[in-house]
Amino acid sequence: MLDHVTTSNQIALTLEYLPSSLYTLLKSQIPTLAQQKALAQMLLAAVAYCHHNDIMHRDLKPANCLVTAEGILKICDFGQARMICRIKEVHEGNEGWYTHGVASRWYRAPELLYGSTKYDESIDIWSVGCIIAELTIRRPLLQGESDIDQLYRILKLLGTPSNENWPVSEFIVCSHMYLILR
Repeated sequence: MLDHVTTSNQIALTLEYLPSSLYTLLKSQIPTLAQQKALAQMLLAAVAYCHHNDIMHRDLKPANCLVTAEGILKICDFGQARMICRIKEVHEGNEGWYTHGVASRWYRAPELLYGSTKYDESIDIWSVGCIIAELTIRRPLLQGESDIDQLYRILKLLGTPSNENWPVSEFIVCSHMYLILR
């Protein structure tokens, strides 16, 4: 960060100019296995740093991962980022915690597609997994044309959620979407 400007409710950051993103890199060249591993490791470290500092990015995708000429990956576009609130009392009595309409569709976690507003930083980890898969196969893993199509593709790839891998208390919030897909 080169500089910042704050107002009563906003922060504007001035960052270094980086002409390439992971998106443009993947379109222009095929990263070697070593480059793929290094980029994945840098992405994981950057997201871990954000989460350690209680920040959810909420819009991780290749276009929001800039790459320096030396091959260093940096996360950008924190426009949808939010502080992670870990205090249970803040959420009690509230309809939801956060908005569900975040993240670009192809990198959006299933709970967001189901409409959940009660989620945590694991939504960023889902996006990271999609990005790492894209690094490996050189195309987006799940290219849904709508939210329903995106859910269909996720369920086709991973199977239907069960109570063991997605507790009923979390699943009930969006059961109407599940019924539509069945």
